[in-house]
Amino acid sequence: MAPPDLTPTPVPTSTPTSTPSTSGDAETAFYRGYAAYANREDEYSISDYTEAIRLKPDYADAYNNRGLVYDRANEYARAIKDYTEAIRLGPNDARYRNNRGFAYDDNREYQKALDDYSEAIRLDPEYSLAYLNRGVSYFHLGAYDRAIGDDTVAIQQQPLNAEAYYNRGLAYKKQGKADRAKDDFAQADRLRRSGQ
Repeated sequence: MAPPDLTPTPVPTSTPTSTPSTSGDAETAFYRGYAAYANREDEYSISDYTEAIRLKPDYADAYNNRGLVYDRANEYARAIKDYTEAIRLGPNDARYRNNRGFAYDDNREYQKALDDYSEAIRLDPEYSLAYLNRGVSYFHLGAYDRAIGDDTVAIQQQPLNAEAYYNRGLAYKKQGKADRAKDDFAQADRLRRSGQ
């Protein structure tokens, strides 16, 4: 049986950047894009984020969120391009690096993904999603010790994160450590059942 997707979907930015806008219409388009994304209306979401960018060309969060829509549609080159622009506009925002790493991982460019996740962690050492995602890229490369290390940090930062236990269990399983894998899978199942 193939395991489900190891990486949780990154959460789109739900609020505009703190940079003052030259037009309230950019925020309106941004929020429409966010609502369309939440409703899985990707065509409308892309259109609305594109409009927000047209009205405010330095709108890093709009580039980031449009990248998430492209990533979900498996259009990795477009997603990476949008994340790269978000990074250019907001170089200190760890989310943009994490999300571009996510697209690189989806596109099987694991070393580039690792580089972005590592930079996200450098920017925000408490960003547990970047540790979790970097662990997935290490897993894909067969670096199970490193995957376990990152999953363990994610668990330390968010003890109720079922995905981190599940991913670490997969790495233990690959190493032949059945008891540890079983314990992590059981904890992941308990957390999922409890709604965590």
